[in-house]
Amino acid sequence: MKRYSLGPCTYVRTIKGKGRGVFAAEDIPTGRLVLVNDVALIEPDALKKTSKFNDYPMAWTHTHDCIALGQINLLNHADQSNCRIERFPRDRVMECWTKKPVKKDEELTIQYCCAIWFKVQ
Repeated sequence: MKRYSLGPCTYVRTIKGKGRGVFAAEDIPTGRLVLVNDVALIEPDALKKTSKFNDYPMAWTHTHDCIALGQINLLNHADQSNCRIERFPRDRVMECWTKKPVKKDEELTIQYCCAIWFKVQ
């Protein structure tokens, strides 16, 4: 199993009208690993549509969804995102990598791979 030691290059803050988001604590270059989270597996549609946690599951395999146990679950959607997610089912780990340079205090975003159920800001 891989072992990771990442410096504190991100932080979380609340965005008015949007909720929490993940931000760069320093300038981050393209191709940098910024977040690594273990995941908890759940069966697809295990959370009821009325649950507060319904917005957090992510696609994992053809038989399971997952909830990332860390900041990856707080990454917001952007059509032109600056990060990408890699999944490692055998290790039950999810990684977040930058796709382009991210400036200090800029929000880290991913492109959700599903129908968007909210207004994109």
